[in-house]
Amino acid sequence: MKRAFTLIELLVVVLIVGILSAIALPQYQKAVVKTRYTTMKSLAHSLLNAEEVYFLANGVYTNDMTALDVTAPADTHITCWADLFSEKTDVYIRCSHDQIEMAYQIYPPRKQHSNVCVVHNTDLSSIQAKVCKQETGKENPSQGINSTTYRGWTY
Repeated sequence: MKRAFTLIELLVVVLIVGILSAIALPQYQKAVVKTRYTTMKSLAHSLLNAEEVYFLANGVYTNDMTALDVTAPADTHITCWADLFSEKTDVYIRCSHDQIEMAYQIYPPRKQHSNVCVVHNTDLSSIQAKVCKQETGKENPSQGINSTTYRGWTY
């Protein structure tokens, strides 16, 4: 006599797979966002270090990223730029990732070495907001019209 699976057994297996995927998918999405954010953050720190080297060599910062000895990895969807203040003696680096709709800003160590995580939406329950909250340790972000900002301080 042949043994086969009953309909109930198959439905139980499908239900278990569905529950496991419902648990695993959000964690996977969070891991992807966190990985892309970490790549963006690492690039921003590399650019800030290159800006410091450029400043030591020339006495001013530059907003020309080609003058720095840093190249972004290919196909990262990250855009970075430098904003200069007060006669090019102060700078901050801002990097934005278009796939995860997040940005990261970092100020040089002569300031208070702040890092800012920006989410390009105002939904505090989004995966991006959770990653920013975890990265900065801040519970209460400041909200703009189209973004949420988590400001962290490291010294």
